[in-house]
Amino acid sequence: MKSLPYTIRRYTRSKYIRISVGEGGKVLVSAPKRVSLKEINRFVESRQEWIVKAQDEMVAHTKKEKRKKLPCPPLASCKARAKKLINDRLKFYNEYYNFEYKRISIRNQKTRWGSCSSTGCLSFSYKLFCLPPELCDYVVVHELCHTKEMNHSQRFWDLVAKTMPDHKQRRAKLRKIRI
Repeated sequence: MKSLPYTIRRYTRSKYIRISVGEGGKVLVSAPKRVSLKEINRFVESRQEWIVKAQDEMVAHTKKEKRKKLPCPPLASCKARAKKLINDRLKFYNEYYNFEYKRISIRNQKTRWGSCSSTGCLSFSYKLFCLPPELCDYVVVHELCHTKEMNHSQRFWDLVAKTMPDHKQRRAKLRKIRI
């Protein structure tokens, strides 16, 4: 097999080498700073078959279905409204779950609708404010359940399903919207 072009990003806190294939089939390799270039090249070579398959799938998927971009005002005009909406929805769903979380932050996240840290800090994209309410609720419940289960195991999905039995359909709809 011929060698594939890829971009390397190094991170101090990273523990593993990861490969991702983005739009247009671009390959990004994330690696810890301590890992040598030789080791990264060896890792990429060992995963070439997977990379080519992922690139083909990405191209086919891009041609088949263009994700619609979410029309949303700039950060400054709706960050406060997003924070209020998310706080309200968290309070509503947490009456059922009664999970503990430390802090909520609203940011201009580029790749995720929300995240939950291992310390229980919840972070959400301000663009949730522009989503249909049922999708916004899905993201809120998803991240709230991560305060209890920090993975996507069956136990996690069972927690989500307690208040959102149609979570699979909501997740599918959300994936069709580009952040």
